[in-house]
Amino acid sequence: MEKIFYLIFFGITIISAVFIMLKKSNLENYRDDILILPLIYCFGFTAVLTFNKVIASDSINYAAYFVRLTQWSFSQAWNDDTVYASGFMPGFRVLSWILSQSLPDVHYYFSVIAALIFALVAFGCIRILGFSFGVIAVISYTMYPYFSSYTALGIRQGLALGTMLVFFSYLLEKKKVTSLIWLFVAFMFHNTAAALVVLYFTIFINMNIKSLLKLIGFGWVFTLILSAANVFDKLISSRVNVGALDERYQLYFQQNDYIKGFRPDFVIFSFFPYIVYRLMPKRVREDEEVIMMLCCYFTLNCLMNIFSFMPYYDRFAAYSWFITPLFLVLLAKKANSRSIYNVALLLFLPLSNFLLFIVYNSKWYFSNLHG
Repeated sequence: MEKIFYLIFFGITIISAVFIMLKKSNLENYRDDILILPLIYCFGFTAVLTFNKVIASDSINYAAYFVRLTQWSFSQAWNDDTVYASGFMPGFRVLSWILSQSLPDVHYYFSVIAALIFALVAFGCIRILGFSFGVIAVISYTMYPYFSSYTALGIRQGLALGTMLVFFSYLLEKKKVTSLIWLFVAFMFHNTAAALVVLYFTIFINMNIKSLLKLIGFGWVFTLILSAANVFDKLISSRVNVGALDERYQLYFQQNDYIKGFRPDFVIFSFFPYIVYRLMPKRVREDEEVIMMLCCYFTLNCLMNIFSFMPYYDRFAAYSWFITPLFLVLLAKKANSRSIYNVALLLFLPLSNFLLFIVYNSKWYFSNLHG
């Protein structure tokens, strides 16, 4: 009974927060309020699914961290310099400590954080796409492998990725100060979010947007070629003193049991949004917002090429891959057409992500349900 009470309490709290955020976003038409129902369903699905997740891989360390925090004061949590927590950013430490003092069990901890990531993603999508298309994007994200894996396992980066979409929504509106604030929030969850700074040059550089896309496209191909030739490994690895790094980061240079190096499957997956973009009508391809988002996507995807010599470099690719559902729904919105192709695209997104979820991520949720 106590577990049910806590689930209901935190569910109502976070759903209320989501409603407040949505009402402050670009709610286009209150006739679309019916779409609140699938939004609430997706929210509940994410929270309950993560509550029942298997504690494995990275989440083992997060679970141990939560148990430690339940016995610590705020000062102890803030100054924690143990091997695993030494790299935790202040925002994540504060959030985790607050939750550890409020929640009865680690499963609630994972559930609430997953719900928070969902709320950030929903807010960002709806600000960029408007309510109806934003909800379509959120439904797609609910089963997107890189959403589910970062709510189940890499929760620090998951918080940074969710915050990135909010940052992105203000960046596309060219609101320098507000977007910078959200960039700082993302960085406070995970230090790799510092890479998002490069998007400031992408958005605010004084260059024709079409010329910029060509320049970034050339840069992406160039880094791809260097990645395939293993140039970045020779340039970067030889200049890094691995022994001087924090123990947590040494594995990125010493791990040998994980696939690393140039991966054609990663390249194909990364190139897919561009293929869909090229299939769109000319007026969609020339839309400034579409081009800006594509520029940002390929700018971030260059990180994948640059760090392809490292184990787990899909964590660098995640910043670009996390934009994919948002970008594809934006293309459908800009097409503003009920053609079979456009409808097929919107149906394809949730269906394909559901299948990808079953193949890649279902093991984290269904191997050992928690009662």
